[in-house]
Amino acid sequence: MVIDIFEIAGHRVEINASIRPIHHYTHRLQGHLPHRYCLDLGASDGLGQSNTLHLFMQGWRGLLIEAETRPFQKLQHFYHQHIPWAQTLQAHITPDNLLGALESHHVPTELGFVSLDIDSFDYEVLATLLSTYQPAIICAEINEKIPPPLQFWVTYTPGHVYQRDHFYGMSLSAFAALGARFGYQLVHLCFNNAFLIHKRWNQWPVLRQEQAYDTYRYGPHPPWNDNVEALLHMSPEQAVLFLQQHFAAYAGRYHLQPS
Repeated sequence: MVIDIFEIAGHRVEINASIRPIHHYTHRLQGHLPHRYCLDLGASDGLGQSNTLHLFMQGWRGLLIEAETRPFQKLQHFYHQHIPWAQTLQAHITPDNLLGALESHHVPTELGFVSLDIDSFDYEVLATLLSTYQPAIICAEINEKIPPPLQFWVTYTPGHVYQRDHFYGMSLSAFAALGARFGYQLVHLCFNNAFLIHKRWNQWPVLRQEQAYDTYRYGPHPPWNDNVEALLHMSPEQAVLFLQQHFAAYAGRYHLQPS
């Protein structure tokens, strides 16, 4: 959801609503974070609706990773020219190569902020990340169409390419449950960006999954979600059957259970 548009050095920058909670959490925890370092997995061009640009502009160090060539070229050009203290990497991140990529770029094991949006097997990438790294704050795109208590995630399949449909990522319940295994607490949902903060640093009320999801359930919905709106009114068992039919072309490539 774009809330502002401006220019930096002749480049159009779109600001989304997630900037507000990101600024709030990072500002309040300033001085308590282990490092002013952020990791952006699925950074696109680093300008349009970026979750990390404003942090880099405040002097944060970090690494931005993007797979697609055209947005990465724009990202690389802008950051090398205007924010040289940030590193950039073109790579198709998977659970197999993530840790090697981070180690080769000297990413600290304790860092301030992670943004995750790779439109595919985000769950398994995050699980791999948390096996070794401990960010204070995580902002991840969730598959907002899939309500609690459904646990859904796309499993890692080499060569998988996002088809710009509803088959991507992970549900809010899957994200929150995975985070809880590593000591993270759910504090906010902003449309399809969910926030976890590790209990070492969390100063905010912990939300139940349904409580957080109400911000989407009762908020404005984009028209491209119309064909799956029925999920919001189904029992978990009905929703599983609905999704199994909807994702029939992807059978065997996802995890789905009622809770």
